This record gives sequence, structure tokens and C-alpha cells, in this order.
Amino acid sequence: MTTGEIEAFSLSVGGAESTIGWPGALAAVDTKLYIADPGNDQVLVVDQDTGEVVSAHALRDDAGDQVTPWALTAHDGTIYVSDALDGRIYALTGNVSEPIDLGDQEVDMLDVRPAALAVMGDDLLVTDGASPQIFSISLETGEVTNLVG
Repeated sequence: MTTGEIEAFSLSVGGAESTIGWPGALAAVDTKLYIADPGNDQVLVVDQDTGEVVSAHALRDDAGDQVTPWALTAHDGTIYVSDALDGRIYALTGNVSEPIDLGDQEVDMLDVRPAALAVMGDDLLVTDGASPQIFSISLETGEVTNLVG
């Protein structure tokens, strides 16, 4: 077995260099692969057919503050991204060739640090990286239920 370490690698984004310093969560939607890169506060979108990075998005919330994407998952054309530094979860919609809108859905879970996301049925499941808790957020009503912890 061979072991090694990758500190960083570069990808070509429309002729510009984009370095991934700390790739995090992945989500595949149709022919696109979304990569959360909390090291650079961005979400990369990769075309799965060509392997080319088609866009890199530095996300900001409604107040203009930087979003540090940590976890992400996809459901019905929406990408859900958590900002583990401030406990918020965003619903990203829109054409990936244009800047991604943060949209109107925002869940503030106060002291929760969303570490992992998954969709099950009509619920978004969220693990808390700072405690042994798992929450369920209804995608229809926004109601938050503590499932574990």
C-alpha cells in the first residue's frame, strides 16, 4: 500500500488558476460535481464528463459576509450548503454558469455547527460537529426537530 500527502493542487477554471487548499464535501447533480472548499471559502463546480472546473463561487450571505462552505448535499435541483462557522444553512439555486444565489431559505441553528448534510424524503438531516446531535429540518415548513442527542 502506498501512502502520501497532498497539500494542494491546481485546476484550470476558464484559463485561470484555482487552487483547492482544503476540499470538503462533494455532491453530484446530473453531470456536475459540486466541491465545498472551506480552505478558500468557495464552491467549485466540475463538469463530470470533461473533468473541467466550469465555475468557482465565493459565496456571501445577505449581509455581504463571506460564507465558509463546509457540508453540502443536493435535492431536486437545489444545493444545500452549510456554513459551519456560523451555523447557517443555505439553499443554492440557479444556473451554475451564473453566480449562485443564496436564495430565501436560510436556517439559523444558533450554536449548532452543521458538519454533514443529507436529504431523506422531505427532510434535511444535519449533524452537529460540536455535539452528538442530529437534527431534521422539514424542507416544506422549515420546522427543526432534534432526532438524536
